[in-house]
Amino acid sequence: MKEEMTSLTVYGYNHRDSGIYFTLKGGGSGRAAANGQSGGSCCHAMPLRWRPGIEVEVEWSPDLKQWNKRVVEVPEYDGMEATSLRIHFLRDGEIKALVTRYELGHPNYPLQGKEAELVPGKTPGAPWWRDPPPVDDVEDK
Repeated sequence: MKEEMTSLTVYGYNHRDSGIYFTLKGGGSGRAAANGQSGGSCCHAMPLRWRPGIEVEVEWSPDLKQWNKRVVEVPEYDGMEATSLRIHFLRDGEIKALVTRYELGHPNYPLQGKEAELVPGKTPGAPWWRDPPPVDDVEDK
């Protein structure tokens, strides 16, 4: 039986202090400035239903001359809500590949806390995601 696939937009997040170029085997590439993110690129095919052992091959370079390669395991995701594949190049050298519909900084984004910070000490995302504005009580009259 053939595995059902979905096409995802690829984003890169660079938590490091120097810019990088990256590409994924099977589709998707970009450039992420130091402590920044890339725009979305089309597209990377992933299984609609997560299963153990799904991996993404990531290549990256600071200068388009010397390339590094790593195979990254993709943690569990809900394929019915997946819209993007988000690649994080973390400060400690680790790379994470996350399938999600949420933006970095959203309370439901799979990467949270200090690890999610693109700029050390600065929480990513829209402030209203973390502290929603108060809703005025409305009395029925």
